[in-house]
Parts: sequence; C-alpha cells; structure tokens
Amino acid sequence: MSAVYIVAIIGFLYVLQVAVACWEKRMVWPYGAPEPAPRWGDPTAYGYRQVSEAISRGFMLSGWCPDLKGEMYKLSYALLASQDHYFVVIVGVGSMAGMQLQSTWIYSRAADKKLYYTVDHQNGVEIDISGNVRCQLASMRAFTAQLDRHIDWLRSTNIEIQPFDPGNEIECFRELRSARFDDMLKRGLIRFDSTQTWWRYTLLGAMKSAAMNYTVGLARAVTFGAYPRSA
Repeated sequence: MSAVYIVAIIGFLYVLQVAVACWEKRMVWPYGAPEPAPRWGDPTAYGYRQVSEAISRGFMLSGWCPDLKGEMYKLSYALLASQDHYFVVIVGVGSMAGMQLQSTWIYSRAADKKLYYTVDHQNGVEIDISGNVRCQLASMRAFTAQLDRHIDWLRSTNIEIQPFDPGNEIECFRELRSARFDDMLKRGLIRFDSTQTWWRYTLLGAMKSAAMNYTVGLARAVTFGAYPRSA
C-alpha cells in the first residue's frame, strides 16, 4: 500500500469525524430522573455487579437515570457518590443505535475545579478539548480495581483533590460539567441551541476534537490502552 493511499485514508477518516462532530447534538445534562432499576434492563448484569461492588466500598446510590438524548439511546446510568465525598461514579448500561455500552466512570474534583476521571472501556472515553476534564483509560474487570487505579493515578500525578459538596455531590458534579461547556462556548469551540440544553461543536471545535480523539484512540488501540495513560 502506497504512502499516498494511506494518507488519503487517514484524511478521509479525519474529515468524516469532523463532519460527524459538527452534526451530532449533545446534551449538557443527559441524565433523567433517578429510577429504581435500569429502564431497559441489564442483560449481562455488568451494571448490577459494578453498583453492588461500589456500595460494598461505601458508595451511595442515587438511582438509575435514563438517557434523555432520544429513542435510539436505550441507556441507563447509575449515579453514586462516596461517603467521603471525594468520588462520583457513573455506571452506564444499555445500547446506542443497537451498539452495546458498558462503562464505568469514576470522577474526582481537583482544587482548580477541573474534573479527572477513570473509565474502564474505550467507548466511554471522550477527550475534552478544553482541558477542563482529563481522563484515564483503565481496562479493569472489577470496580474495586478500577477505583484503586484511579486513586493511584491521582497520587502519581500529585493532583490536589477536593471533595464534591457534601450531601450535594451529584449537583456539584453537574455544575462542573456546565462550567466546562460555558468555557468552551467562550472559546468558540461549541454552540448551544435556543434552550441551552443541547450543544454542537463549531467547525473549530470539531477539527480539534477529531484530531485529538483520532490520535489518542489510535495510540491506545496500538498499545492496548497503555499509551497515553491519560488525556
């Protein structure tokens, strides 16, 4: 295969990702009102296992929130917070346009108001082009191992962590998400709809997002998630 052909393929995939990023609508807060169980079930019991293990580690479950983005998003998310208020966890199960999703996100708030999270599956990774959110991919089979990897990451990078607002952890997490989008709007990376509940990337934001996601995703695929450890 010639170098020109390879470059052409890479260029096509990049342009395609830019087009998709410009077209796709995203929600500022996609989590609906908490329900007692996943609305569309949990066929593999992945979600129940993760939540059960989190509860055994002292996390408190707020409930299972259905995805609000539309009919093709048959997803439910368990929202949990640790008793020491230092971690917010989201466990997602279900399908998106027929594709299965099983991911767990463990979030911490840094002293500078940035968010740091560890996710256990590549399909749960979203590279933040604003720099307000940093992620680590850790393909772990159990919640406890993932939590330990998250704590080790924070310690190894000397990130100063502060707790989420005690008794109001989920709302605090929501406010930090909103602040991220407000910052991206000011920098010309995204635009909101008239309701301020949906957003899309601008062309500038889409180009940056496609470049970062493509580069990081390719590197992690080649190294089986080992590099880059965080992004």
